Amino acid sequence: MSELRIIIGEKEEISEQYLAQLFALRQQHEEEIFPFIPPSLEFYKESWKIPDISSRKSLWSLAINEDNLVIGYGIASWNIKFDNLDKAYFSIYVSRLFRRKGYGSLLLKNILEKLPSQIEKLNSGSSENCDGLPFLRNLKTEESYVEMISIADLADFNLNQIINQAQEQKEKALAKGYEIIFVDNANYADYLDYPEFVKVVESIWNDMPRENLSDEDSKVTVELHQEIYDYYKLRGAKYFTYVAMHKQTKKIVGFTTAAVYKYQPWVTWQDDTGIIHEHRGHGLGLAIKYQMLKKLLQETKVKYWFTGNNHKNEHMIKINRILKHKKRDSEIIFEFDRKLVSNHLAKKTS
Repeated sequence: MSELRIIIGEKEEISEQYLAQLFALRQQHEEEIFPFIPPSLEFYKESWKIPDISSRKSLWSLAINEDNLVIGYGIASWNIKFDNLDKAYFSIYVSRLFRRKGYGSLLLKNILEKLPSQIEKLNSGSSENCDGLPFLRNLKTEESYVEMISIADLADFNLNQIINQAQEQKEKALAKGYEIIFVDNANYADYLDYPEFVKVVESIWNDMPRENLSDEDSKVTVELHQEIYDYYKLRGAKYFTYVAMHKQTKKIVGFTTAAVYKYQPWVTWQDDTGIIHEHRGHGLGLAIKYQMLKKLLQETKVKYWFTGNNHKNEHMIKINRILKHKKRDSEIIFEFDRKLVSNHLAKKTS
């Protein structure tokens, strides 16, 4: 591996001469994971210009061979405010022609050497059908979390039937004392009590299954929530949100959000869906998802509706099956001890 050169740094420290190759690799990476056309290269170019949100930092690592070709890259990101300050999330990708040569290990080793000292744990995941999974299992055999990935083809739906079913679900919710409110493009303050909504978001995020992950509860402020969605809107996201509200108390009890990207308008990426505990069992999850399906069919050019759920979350999986989602894949996520991984890589790359 003496002919390989590693450069590492924050975005502004990565030489512009390598960016076009990096963007092409990122597009290839996404094409290996998902069964549909990835975003255009313009997406990666424009996204690179957008700073990280203020509560996070990122580190990039590029592997460059003797022909000055970028043959792999790595990224690590971590929180610098709010929660989980001892954990970083990393991803490694090596071009197909250069795999099984130890380059992924070298990229990760260099990243770990540059991470701040407070980072003690690492998370990473891979599709069960990708070469990244054996790489991660070589670091640790036991996974920490499994996300089931499913996709619905919107060509399988009849619009008139969905309009009727969505209206029926809305009327059922109304009969049980709930109304459903649409929020356009994550402009929450224009439609509802935004601080109250963020409290519900925090509650639902922290109620999500974690299996064997050691994640702390998320701390979500209005400012952080707004910044997250502003960040993704700058990357080309257009958001659709349906909120369930208890009519008598005017309390927000749940929501579902999905995004369609300017650079990939044929896919909608399901964001969060959740109903707080006290208001479950009334069919609200299915009702708000039906409103989302109707919106996607009527107002977008989306072909695929992409979502992920914990593989043991039978309630959400049942809802998605009703909405014709079919399992495509699973993402296997691992949590690592930084010192153990560093020691393993030091031996492997010496």
